[in-house]
Amino acid sequence: MFYQIRKWWRGRAVQQLNRDAREIIRRDSAAYTDRHLTTIANMLRTYLAEFESSPQTASRRREIAMRLKSRHREARRRHDQAVLTAATLAIIYRRGLEAGESAAPACEAVQVFLDRYADNEDVTVGG
Repeated sequence: MFYQIRKWWRGRAVQQLNRDAREIIRRDSAAYTDRHLTTIANMLRTYLAEFESSPQTASRRREIAMRLKSRHREARRRHDQAVLTAATLAIIYRRGLEAGESAAPACEAVQVFLDRYADNEDVTVGG
């Protein structure tokens, strides 16, 4: 019984990731200029590059997750929408990778956002 509840709960969490990624990108694309979206995408790319560049030990993943949460909390406190959006999308992308194939739409939405708005220099994410 607990297994079924846990499986259901994880499924709901993945659905929420997929929905949040799509909604955040839709909302910000409608509200902000391309210049602001480029700023967000460049920050997001930096956050994701940090996540992907280091050895993926459990303690390192936790450290990066805590750093992202800290950035998110600080951006919310300062009302810095660009950092808040970038940190939120980085958290969604990271959780989507951990969730696997069922969260592919969330990761894909973030990647499409990066492909569209990030500057084409420096670091690339995902390969």
